[in-house]
Amino acid sequence: MVDFVSDRLVAVCNPLHPLSDRSQIHLSGLDGEKFVGFEKGIPTRLALDRLFEEQQVAVHYVTEIDNIETIKRLVEVGVGIAVIPENSCVNEVKSGSLIAIKLVDAAVTRPIGILHRTGKHFSPATERFIEYLRASSTRQGLGPAGPVA
Repeated sequence: MVDFVSDRLVAVCNPLHPLSDRSQIHLSGLDGEKFVGFEKGIPTRLALDRLFEEQQVAVHYVTEIDNIETIKRLVEVGVGIAVIPENSCVNEVKSGSLIAIKLVDAAVTRPIGILHRTGKHFSPATERFIEYLRASSTRQGLGPAGPVA
């Protein structure tokens, strides 16, 4: 895998949730909350569970889902809050169905990579395409994750 970009994660809640008036929050502010999370074993869930443990934050998983769209719908109807990629909830935040809350005390990101066969090298055209994608993702607010290998 080639590191591509990193995607910032944010806490999301519905507009009637008590946290909805916050623009940012520490992870400790999520302690005790009902949580709509990714299924166990999904890399984002593993990373979040590790962060929660390090910060001694206990969230109550009310349901575990394997995809972001279902997580967003459950948060919209008030089942709980979630931590999801910021770029995945742009439309819902714009429409007002979700509130995004920046997590301020930890670099909460998930890596996005490019899979390729081990031992194979990219063609010059592929390398240029990856650089184009990186430049485009930077303009969209995704962070860099390193050079093409």
